[in-house]
Amino acid sequence: MRTRLILTILGITLFCQTAHSEVTLEQCRDLAKSNYPLARQYDILEATRECNLKNASTMWMPHITVGFGGGWINSPFYASEMSSQLRTFADIFIPEGLAESPWQYQAGASIVQNIWDGGAAGLRKKVADAEAAREAADTDVSMHEMEKQVDEIFFTILLLEERKTQANGKIDVLEASLEKIRHYNVEGLVSDKDFKTMQAEVLSVRQQSESLASSIAASRLALSLMTGRDMSAEELQIPAEPELAQMDVSPEFEYISQSRRLLDLSMKKLDVELMPKVGLFANLSYGYPSRNLYRNMTGYDPLFNAQFGIQVKFNLDPLYTRNSDKAVIRMQQNSLDIQTDMLKLRKDVNYQSYLCEITRLQNTLDSDREILQLRREIRQAAQDRMDDGYADTAELIREINAESEAALQESIHRIELLKYQYSLEQNGKTE
Repeated sequence: MRTRLILTILGITLFCQTAHSEVTLEQCRDLAKSNYPLARQYDILEATRECNLKNASTMWMPHITVGFGGGWINSPFYASEMSSQLRTFADIFIPEGLAESPWQYQAGASIVQNIWDGGAAGLRKKVADAEAAREAADTDVSMHEMEKQVDEIFFTILLLEERKTQANGKIDVLEASLEKIRHYNVEGLVSDKDFKTMQAEVLSVRQQSESLASSIAASRLALSLMTGRDMSAEELQIPAEPELAQMDVSPEFEYISQSRRLLDLSMKKLDVELMPKVGLFANLSYGYPSRNLYRNMTGYDPLFNAQFGIQVKFNLDPLYTRNSDKAVIRMQQNSLDIQTDMLKLRKDVNYQSYLCEITRLQNTLDSDREILQLRREIRQAAQDRMDDGYADTAELIREINAESEAALQESIHRIELLKYQYSLEQNGKTE
C-alpha cells in the first residue's frame, strides 16, 4: 500500500513537471491576453455600459426644478386704476385705496413626470449597448493583432530551435568523423590539411549553434514579456494542424458591423426627436403675489399656489437640420461600405497567398523526405569509404553538410507549413 502511494505521488509529480515543461501555442495566447494591459479595457467598457444604462433609466424619473426669486416692481396694481365698468362691481369688494405691494418674492418647484417619451429612453439604452459593443470590438481587433505577434514569436522560436537542433546533430556527426580522421592522421593515412579542415568545419558549425542560441534567448525574452511568464527554460510544444474549416469571422468585420449598428440607431434618433413628449406636471409656489388678486391687495402675506395637469410637447428644432443629418449618416454608411470592401479585398489576398504557400509547402515536404533519405544514404556511403581507408575529407564534409541541409529544410518546411496554416486561421473568414 505504501509503495503504491509513493508511485502514485511520483506519477503525479512527473505529470506536473511534464505539464509545466511543455507550453502550447494556445497557452501562450491566453497568457498574453491576460497579461496585455489592454485586457483591462473590457472591465472599463462594461462598467461604462452599466452607468450609461442606469442614466438612460433615469429618464423615467420625475424631473424636478426648484427656484427662488424676489424683487421690486415700479408699477404695482392699484384698485383706483380699474375701469369704470369694473369699478361699479369691484367697489363692493375692493376699497379704492388698496394696491399690490411693489416688493414681490416667490419660491417654487416644478415637477414633470414623463408618461411617453416617443421611444427616447429605449433608444438611449440601445445606443449604450451599441457603443459598448463597438468599443469592445475595437479592443478585440487590438487583441487579435497582439495574438498575431505571439504566434510570430512562437513560430520564430520553433524555427530557430530546429536550426539549432540540426546544427547540434551536424556537430555530433562531424566530431565523430573528426575522431576517425585524427586516428588516420596519426597513422599517416590522411594529411594534416584534411585534419585541420575538419576541425575548422566543426568550429564553424559550433559558432553557428552559439549564434542561434543567442537569437533563441532574445526571442524567448520577447515571449516572456508578452506572456508575463518566464519562458527561458520552457519547452514549446509544436502545435497540431488547426481546424481551418472552423475559422471565426475576423474581428475587424465585427467592429464595422457594430459601427453600422450605431449609424442605424442615429438614423432612428432623427425620428424619435420629432415624436411628442407626454407627461404629467405640477407647479408649486409659495410667496407674494399669488394668483388670488383680491388677497394680493387686501394683504401682503405669502400664499401657497398649486397647478396640476398634463402636457404634450413637440420639439421642432430637429426639422431644421433633419435632411443634412440624414445625408451625413448616409455618407458615413457609404464610408463603412468602402472599409468593408477594402477589408474583404485584403483578407482575400492574404487568404489566397497563405493557401498557395500551404499547397507549395505540402508538395515540398513530400520531396524533402525523399531528398533527406537519399542524402543520408550518400553521406553513409562516404562515411563507409572513410572507414575502409579510402579517406576523402572534402567529400565527407560536403556530404555531411548536404545531409544536414536536407534535414534542416525538411524541418523548416514542416514548421513553416504550420505557421502558414495558423496565419490562415488568424486571417479569419470574410463573412
